[in-house]
Amino acid sequence: MKNIYLLLAFFLIPVFSFAELQIKIGNDTTFCGSSFWEEEAPQLGTNLTVTGGASPYKYTWSAEINVHGNKYYADHFLDDTTISAPTFKNHWNNQNWESFTLTVTDAENNTTTDVIKIRISWFKYFLIWCEYDKNIGDEITLRNINIDGGIKPYRSYAWSPIDGLLTPNEETTVCKIMREAVYSLTVEDSVGCKTTDDVCKVNILSSGGTIETEYVNNNIPFIKDGVLFWKNTDKLPVIINLYSLNGVKIKEVYPATNEYVLKTNVSVPILYEIIIGNKRYVGKYILN
Repeated sequence: MKNIYLLLAFFLIPVFSFAELQIKIGNDTTFCGSSFWEEEAPQLGTNLTVTGGASPYKYTWSAEINVHGNKYYADHFLDDTTISAPTFKNHWNNQNWESFTLTVTDAENNTTTDVIKIRISWFKYFLIWCEYDKNIGDEITLRNINIDGGIKPYRSYAWSPIDGLLTPNEETTVCKIMREAVYSLTVEDSVGCKTTDDVCKVNILSSGGTIETEYVNNNIPFIKDGVLFWKNTDKLPVIINLYSLNGVKIKEVYPATNEYVLKTNVSVPILYEIIIGNKRYVGKYILN
């Protein structure tokens, strides 16, 4: 009989014992930096699974992150390091992968850990702002504002408003002026994070008419020693357009000051056009 009891005990023990404590946080994740102020802040541990062990469980998040030479720990970035799914309250301003470790302890004081890597798609700007005073029907080129950051390569570009834009979904587009507007560019990176910023403002000249050609002379009276000079006592907006001899635009300079060095900026004979306010001055430059 004693042997029977021992045999029963041998088979019943596994029924009452707990399986090994195991956890899985989930896959490494990229969060969009914009979510920190445009949407609900991201959370850690939303895909956490805990198996085995004896409940209730205790949670401890840890991390050590270097930001600009300073060390910060998990409690700097998370609102609560003792819950399963804390919310981010701060972020780091780069695209680096950073590791967060979760330690789970069960009621029997058994512990296990898992690590998840997090990065933040953070956009930075080196903004090139432009402003034009133009007539309706004139053309300008809208360019990428030299955005830095995000997770490259960039997936898409979208200009707004699209009025008069030749290619509104490309990095650079030609705009035929139809009305006054502030043009903005939205960039989406490879993981779907987006950023938007204003790029260029277009003002319609108050005269409402076409630009008047004030002076035309192929003897280039405005050029001396390869430098283009002009007078602008009223300090009006000045634009310089350079064209090849067959009329193809080579370059636009805006804003221009009171001179422009042609001899170091062009290598072929060109036609030049200076627009001061609503006056146009044109001529030809042959290399000196």
